[in-house]
Amino acid sequence: MKAILLTTLALLLGISTLSGQVVLRNSLTNKTRTLKAEGQIGLGIPIEGPELNCGYRMLKGKLQDTQKGVIRVLPEGEVKTMTFNNGLAKKEEVSYQNIKALRPISYAIPDIDRLTYRNKGAEGWTNIGGILTTLGALSTLVVAPLLSIDYSKGTFNSSQYFRLAGYSLGVTGVGAALLIGSKKRRFDIQRPGQAASKKLWVIEK
Repeated sequence: MKAILLTTLALLLGISTLSGQVVLRNSLTNKTRTLKAEGQIGLGIPIEGPELNCGYRMLKGKLQDTQKGVIRVLPEGEVKTMTFNNGLAKKEEVSYQNIKALRPISYAIPDIDRLTYRNKGAEGWTNIGGILTTLGALSTLVVAPLLSIDYSKGTFNSSQYFRLAGYSLGVTGVGAALLIGSKKRRFDIQRPGQAASKKLWVIEK
């Protein structure tokens, strides 16, 4: 009985871990990346139609999951750009943020050729990283030299400068790490008929 309960618990934990996420697989190396739900996602979808020379639809929103060949997103906005054969160009922007009781929208995976992703809350860390990097750089280049000058004697304390500059560079390093860790990542999606490549990813259905 105990073994059955433990097995059931493990299955439930496995299901809860797999739900609410999207797995990307590299089309050539089979390396995988897991995108967690509620992260900021962008989907690029080519538009085709009569008299249309080229068209593209870029949607952004919160990632939900994948279900039966579709990826579900709670949309925040989208931009459509279209150029027609007669030279006419058209751009449409739509915002979904003020719509009440908005539900996730499903997008067919074979239609998607680009995906961008940023972890939930990462935009705030990006801002903090930018501030720390800037402050660290200014401290290294401006503050540390000024504080290392003995104005009464007209001398420069190099040991104090290197100590202060070291602290400042440490702050810069933390800021840079936050910027790198929270940056938006882009994945080009393999579409039907495309050959496998390290640059192309597959959305696992």
